Amino acid sequence: QKHQPKTKHKQQTKSQNQQNLVNKNEAQTLNHKKLNILYLYDKYSTHINTVKEYLESFSIYSQHNFYYASAVMAEDCPLNLDLFDVVVIHYSVRLCHTWYVSKAFVKALQEYPGFKVLYIQDEYECTETARQWMWDLGIHLVFTCVPTPFIGTIYPSSRLPYVEFINVLTGAVPLNYETMKQVKPLSERNILIGYRGRALPYYLGELAREKLVIGQKMRETCLERGLPADIEWDNDKRVYGVDWYNFIENCRATLGTESGSNVFDFDGELQQTILRAIEENPDLTYEEAYEKWVAPHDNLIAMNQISPKIFEAITFRTALVLFEGHYSGVIQPDVHFIPLKKDFSNIDEVLEKIQNDAYLQKITDRAYQDIIASGNYSYQKFVEFFDKNINKHVRHSRNIEVITGVIGYRDPDKKEVESYAGKFSLGAPSNILFSTENMDIKYSPEAYLAPRPPKPKKLIILKIWLELKRFVKKIYKIILN
Repeated sequence: QKHQPKTKHKQQTKSQNQQNLVNKNEAQTLNHKKLNILYLYDKYSTHINTVKEYLESFSIYSQHNFYYASAVMAEDCPLNLDLFDVVVIHYSVRLCHTWYVSKAFVKALQEYPGFKVLYIQDEYECTETARQWMWDLGIHLVFTCVPTPFIGTIYPSSRLPYVEFINVLTGAVPLNYETMKQVKPLSERNILIGYRGRALPYYLGELAREKLVIGQKMRETCLERGLPADIEWDNDKRVYGVDWYNFIENCRATLGTESGSNVFDFDGELQQTILRAIEENPDLTYEEAYEKWVAPHDNLIAMNQISPKIFEAITFRTALVLFEGHYSGVIQPDVHFIPLKKDFSNIDEVLEKIQNDAYLQKITDRAYQDIIASGNYSYQKFVEFFDKNINKHVRHSRNIEVITGVIGYRDPDKKEVESYAGKFSLGAPSNILFSTENMDIKYSPEAYLAPRPPKPKKLIILKIWLELKRFVKKIYKIILN
């Protein structure tokens, strides 16, 4: 009895703390109202599963509202971006080119005062062009594939002082198969090893070349030994959509290498040099071009990454035969995949494992449990990470409401919706490939505007100086030639 009041006090304190926590969470929820986010993408790239699923995942899992508009080539921008809290640019809008993004959207993005986000991949191609776009468009946050230790090398703060860079993977577990339980048994799969590689351009160097080499060597080995393999690398033999997933599920094993390139062609000069050399000599071999031009630029940084195809294979319990590598630290050799030496010196051991049902079942089940079933590499986790970072920067919504008809806003003193910016096309997650539905937008004028990065005089002078320096360097090379 003596201790009852004290215990009661403890219970009251605990209850009060819990209530305070609830109130705090409610306050945070109120502060983070649903934002309306416009996602710019390339409609000509959505036939690729990883692109389509990457885009759709934001509408499915984000706490915010997502709308989509294709923004490449000659496409018009018939909407006022000020109606959105955030604008995100998907990596399919390739900023390594000066001409790829729609001019109408460029103008709209430059005038847009809100928070701007970029997802970017293949950053080794024409890196300087992408950096220039980041500056010109006033990007605030970039989700990059460059490993964190090397971000400062590729994107120095002296060039982009107001941009935050965060490293992310190139993709995640296939969107519609995250909880798939049943797959075709190994005994019913007709293909021992299936693979679709690609002969990438010479100027991308050794890491990119491995995608072709592993396919060539393995197909030759399988032909010599009479093993059932379906290995191709020509573009006309590539498989997309559901057909690709059906193909993977019919294979006991598939090949793979680390993705990316360690050759950073900052100004595109290396690419142009090799293309001219091939035009002059169509018989130029990769080995000749690599030794003469590419080798000095290779391995500037380690861009070796895991590919979304790795996640696809694991999802369908297809064994992975991969060149030795790090694979972003996600998978481990002899635990989640069968390691293959790059000189094929252990090929006998690899082929023996592929034809052992018990071993194959064990390694594919373990990979599935660790990578897929854990949920650590799902699109849900991927999008939650996006939300977490967006919520740090944009804490107030403009109170946009989607209705039916034309884009408009509701005047506080009137009940009807007045036309504001005309019609435009947006897509729901289910019809992102055919985003033709007209939407209406109404919003309150008291909008939160993320500040555009300022441009102090000394940074403008630095920019002029860098441009002048590059110009003089080009003139000097022309004179020497």
